[in-house]
Parts: sequence; structure tokens; C-alpha cells
Amino acid sequence: MCASLLTTAAVVAGRMQSDAERGEASPESAVTVWLLQLSAGERIGLSRVLADERHDELLTQWQEYRAAMESTRRPPSKVGRERRRDAGGWRVWSAELPPWCGTHVRAGLCPEEQPQQ
Repeated sequence: MCASLLTTAAVVAGRMQSDAERGEASPESAVTVWLLQLSAGERIGLSRVLADERHDELLTQWQEYRAAMESTRRPPSKVGRERRRDAGGWRVWSAELPPWCGTHVRAGLCPEEQPQQ
């Protein structure tokens, strides 16, 4: 009985891990996840839509842009993105982010030491 419960738990954990590492089914879905996570400031689920080869670079870019957004309390608008498909599904390959201050919000709303993206 205990062995079957452990086996079932291991299978469920394996499936959850597999799902967490999988990209999205469509390019639009990958971008939607990326933008929703940017708007919400939530990193959970973000890694699965970032291209493995550029994961750290894209995560740093996301974090810096999110910090700029938080300093002005404004949501993102249009952002250019490139999507690519890999064995796991669709993922964000690059994000072209214009400077937050002066593009999305008036520069006067930004703190003096605002990093430009």
C-alpha cells in the first residue's frame, strides 16, 4: 500500500516538473504569459516561457523593467518580442523594451536615478 502511494506521488511530481519546464502551445500564449507576469510582477511560471539559451539574460531584463514599472506604478503597454519554438513548445526569445521613463510614462514621474532599459 505504501509503495503504491509513493509510486503515485513520484509520477505526479514527475508530471508537474515536466509541465513546469514545457513552453507554451502557441507563440501568442508564450507572449501572453510573459506580459501577464510583467504586469503582475510575478516570477512564478515565467521561466517556462523564456528561451533556455537566453534565460538568465531575459530574466535580468524582465526584473530591471519590472523595477522601473514599480517605481511609477504604471502597467506595461506595447512591447516587441521575438518567439521561437523548441522541443518543449513556444518560448520568448527576446524582448525589445523601450525606456520605461519617457516612453510609457512621463519622465517626470520617474525617480532621478531611474535605470534606462
